[in-house]
Amino acid sequence: MRRFLLFLLAASLLLVVLSGCIGNFFKTYDYKVKTNIGEGEVLPPKSIVSFELLKDGKPISSLIKVYKDSQLDYEATKLALKHDFIAEDEGKYKVEVYDQDNELRKVLNFSVTALEREIYIDGGIIYYDKLSEEILSPATTLWLRFYKYTEKTLDDGTKSPERARLKLVDPDSDGIYDSWEELPAASSTEQGWIVIQNPLNMYNTTWEVSYIEYRENSIKVVYSGVSGDYKGYSLTSTISKVGFELNKRYARYVMNNDGSKHLYGQFMIHERYNSDNKPEFRVSVDKSSANPGQEVKVFVNAEHVADFAKLYDVRYMQFALKHSTMLVLDSVELPEFMDGLKETGTYLNNDNSVVIYKGYFDEEDETANATSTIAILTFKLSEDATGALSVNLVYEGWWDSYGNYPDLPNPIIKDKNNSNVDGFVFDHNPVIITVGGEE
Repeated sequence: MRRFLLFLLAASLLLVVLSGCIGNFFKTYDYKVKTNIGEGEVLPPKSIVSFELLKDGKPISSLIKVYKDSQLDYEATKLALKHDFIAEDEGKYKVEVYDQDNELRKVLNFSVTALEREIYIDGGIIYYDKLSEEILSPATTLWLRFYKYTEKTLDDGTKSPERARLKLVDPDSDGIYDSWEELPAASSTEQGWIVIQNPLNMYNTTWEVSYIEYRENSIKVVYSGVSGDYKGYSLTSTISKVGFELNKRYARYVMNNDGSKHLYGQFMIHERYNSDNKPEFRVSVDKSSANPGQEVKVFVNAEHVADFAKLYDVRYMQFALKHSTMLVLDSVELPEFMDGLKETGTYLNNDNSVVIYKGYFDEEDETANATSTIAILTFKLSEDATGALSVNLVYEGWWDSYGNYPDLPNPIIKDKNNSNVDGFVFDHNPVIITVGGEE
């Protein structure tokens, strides 16, 4: 009996030990990525993104690989507790985070675009800083300061972001700042603060801060009237006659009067396009003169449109052309336009206009090579054609002219969520075909 009890005790102890071993063997760890952005977030160009891999809530050494538009854009070669990556350009990004054993633990996706974070006026040189209600309510005096980001190249060739304090100065003491001082090694005290009165009482009205406006040559505070004679109106106050350089990264720090609340965020002002990458629709023609009864081909060229469209997940395009009635539509060709997506298209026409429709789907792509020409229209000159005939892309500002078209004439471009996509340029200048002799 004693021998049996000893055996039972030993077996129980062994079972406890084995249970512990098996438990450790099958234990799962909770891996998370600590980052300054969220999954699927949209950032402005030239944003700094940081990544830390957490194992059961504790930081561990990791590696990252960053893909931009499915191509490897950056790869960390050394293990680190934190990785900083600068997303310079527009595109779709995927970040793979690996542990020290080179096991893939987490994947994060984000996009870099200009449209999501900025309101463009005159091409993108105005940024509206809409502060959250958390710091605006209740209304209190706001304290504001700015920083500028640059890059430093390290000995191993990698680039590291650096931040310099900025101080606004008012040499002529007129109450409006005129210039910046960069203070790379200055203290917080030396940098000082910009004080924004909130609320503001003027014109028998109480005004509260609505947003701050940043331009290349100014910083302004825009107030909204909340009570009094001008309730519902806006009042602009100029802080400075100097602003921010285009295509440079900045940050602002704002806190309330007692310092209990604060906000920190990056921003940038820039032109959306230059002459090299403007996504523009325009028409051209294969001949500038022709005889009655002959054919002319009109091309709708769309340089850089496909790249821009893919960036913003465009899935539908609609636009119209207007033409002289002595040009009779014979056929419409819709070439392969966007690589990586299946395409379909059609058109509607009447005697003086054509509406083009293109749809794109996440299915197997056609084998044809994509071109920058989205449509080719073949017209025949009528036998009674005379003078100068024209074809142009249209925009109609008045509803009473819509009846002249087989469908809505103005461009419609939508993404995969059926939301309108802005930013495409349509050149409305016509092409002219002179009747009276083929070239």
